[in-house]
Amino acid sequence: MIDEQQLIRVELDASHGFWVKFVKIYKKNRRNENLRLL
Repeated sequence: MIDEQQLIRVELDASHGFWVKFVKIYKKNRRNENLRLL
């Protein structure tokens, strides 16, 4: 049986991974927009 502490850690890791991906995509899009503006 999974204890609550472990469950919370898994959820935090998942959301952290989501944010890392989101930020990477966001930064890439920003760079593309900046290039388009030049």
